[in-house]
Amino acid sequence: MAWQTAFRLIACAAALMLTGASAPSEPDPLAAALALPVAGDLTGARDAARFAWVENQAGARNVWVADRGKPARQVTAFAADDGQQLYDVVLNSDGTRIAFVRGGDEEFPDGSIPNTASATLSPKQQVFVGSADDAAPVAVGEGHSPAFAPDGARLAYTRKGAIWLWDGTTSRRLANVAGEVTRLQWSPDGTRLLFVDNRDDHSFVGLLDLAGTNVRYPDASFGFFGRADLLA
Repeated sequence: MAWQTAFRLIACAAALMLTGASAPSEPDPLAAALALPVAGDLTGARDAARFAWVENQAGARNVWVADRGKPARQVTAFAADDGQQLYDVVLNSDGTRIAFVRGGDEEFPDGSIPNTASATLSPKQQVFVGSADDAAPVAVGEGHSPAFAPDGARLAYTRKGAIWLWDGTTSRRLANVAGEVTRLQWSPDGTRLLFVDNRDDHSFVGLLDLAGTNVRYPDASFGFFGRADLLA
């Protein structure tokens, strides 16, 4: 009966193998931790109880908006874990429009653009604008540091020393400076743009009149300016 014993042993081994294959695998604690949503880049509208932020869930980054007493809602639909950062989120004063940047390096925005997913086509650093209520945001140009005009309809942004203006339909370049543009902001009447022009070992405060053709530098000292404010 040796063959019967051998048959029973083979049958038992097969049953054990099937049981092991069908048993649920233990969840990977690291994968579960990395899949948890992480929020950042919180910003708010000046004249409305509305907030926006970036949420990273399992590597997919999206922009969310919330109003007081209402559930938060996702306003973008990026599904891939492609390593493309979302940052520079900004709402216009009444919170009806939102802008943000996708791609590039938030810490070095004018530097080379990372291609962490090894895509065959190099990623772009793009400024997106859209309604914060319904319509999906659309890309209006390449750059970073978007800033809404006081009227909420226009948007300024910059890329590699160039200052751009989106008028609600198209984008056009307003000026070029020698350094890297940071702290881009509007005058209260919406006629001028103030910014910091960062050079290698110093920086200037620049003032651009949208109706003019020249950039003015009110203070020509060779120091560093971390912030400038235009009050009138």
